[in-house]
Amino acid sequence: MVHLRTACIALLAWVSVATPIWAQSKAEAVLQSFVRDFATTGVSVTQGSKSVAQDAVEWRDVVVSMPRVKGNLKLGFIRSVEQADGSFVIEYPRMVTGTLAPVAGLAPLNLVATGEVLHLVSSAERGAVHKISTDSVSGVLNGADPAPYTTVKIKNFALDHTADRGVPLQLNRIRDILFSGVFELDMKGGFAVLDRLVDLRKVSTSQADIARTMVRGFTTQGADGTDHLQLRVDVRENGAILINGNPF
Repeated sequence: MVHLRTACIALLAWVSVATPIWAQSKAEAVLQSFVRDFATTGVSVTQGSKSVAQDAVEWRDVVVSMPRVKGNLKLGFIRSVEQADGSFVIEYPRMVTGTLAPVAGLAPLNLVATGEVLHLVSSAERGAVHKISTDSVSGVLNGADPAPYTTVKIKNFALDHTADRGVPLQLNRIRDILFSGVFELDMKGGFAVLDRLVDLRKVSTSQADIARTMVRGFTTQGADGTDHLQLRVDVRENGAILINGNPF
């Protein structure tokens, strides 16, 4: 009887210790899976330190490196928290900073993005469904020579990444990613940057002329001059897309 009681106590103690460890391993597996998805696009993610709680794992001082655009994003943390139903929430800071230097000869662009993002993951298993949404996120790019000032706003955004490929193709579906929302662009000095690229011989004069024509076709002129462009893209859940209020 004494041995049975000892065995039960030992089993309960093991369960009390093993359960949070298992939760932690699943929470971290979600983050690692997310990082592997990034890696398939050439993007790498590194972390500074790690904090572990009973049902959550937090990576601190995270850097997202993007070699193709010679840039990086810096996040104070990325946190994975397991929910009661076995799903997970990935949490991000309200502010993300970064730099982009895609063209030699132009000064780097500085990025500041602010807003709250809700990222739900159905499970820690491969093929999990990701649902990302936000009421409003704003990003500001500036710092190039000549200095543009570009603001991007995303409102009522929702993204659903699922393995269901049986859904009919829609304009707002890229492979197995379905998204909707409002995207607003306000850019000052964009044509001046294009002129600078011609001077640097990164693009030809004819290519620049084609780019200007295409950009003007999809944007409206801002209130303070010809080098101030604005764009609003409204992607509906049914697949309809409006550009500056006009059907695409």
